[in-house]
Amino acid sequence: MKTNRDKILLVALLVAVLATFVLIYFNFLKKPSGFSGVGGDESSGEFNLEILDDERFRDLLERGEFPVKVGPTGNSNPFGR
Repeated sequence: MKTNRDKILLVALLVAVLATFVLIYFNFLKKPSGFSGVGGDESSGEFNLEILDDERFRDLLERGEFPVKVGPTGNSNPFGR
């Protein structure tokens, strides 16, 4: 006769094995869905700029000076004195 503890351990083991199989399936075995992201077709090498016409992007403000000016750097040898 199985005790209550044995039943709980068996259920936990089955859940862990099932979760492992689900993770392996979705990460390694499932074929990609074909979604190519925001830029459109990856093979064309072109970036679709229509997304930048969205209202959320038009409301963005520039902060600072552009282009960034490179200032003087530190020591030529940071380990020397």
